[in-house]
Amino acid sequence: IALDAIVTRNGENGFKTLGEIGRDLYLDKQQINRIMKKRYNMTFKQKQIFSRVEYAKNILYQTDKPIDTIAYEIGYTNITSFYKNFKKIAGCTPNEFRKKVRATDKK
Repeated sequence: IALDAIVTRNGENGFKTLGEIGRDLYLDKQQINRIMKKRYNMTFKQKQIFSRVEYAKNILYQTDKPIDTIAYEIGYTNITSFYKNFKKIAGCTPNEFRKKVRATDKK
């Protein structure tokens, strides 16, 4: 489904809004949310947050970029929101995640 490709590529190409995706797919916002709920069991916004955190995890693992820079790159303007969402999804802060994955690599 085209929606899968758009949601997955958003991390690399910038995160699109629900309206932009709707225009791309010729669907209204409610239709997209119904599809998202059925396919992923989450709304577009929830999936967008999840995708951003997953993308941030890759950047944290692969680079030494500062966390606030990563948050800005993936679309956050409020660092507190980024930390809150990251911890909710990953179970730890971005800094803890970076330390954990790097410690695992050294073993």
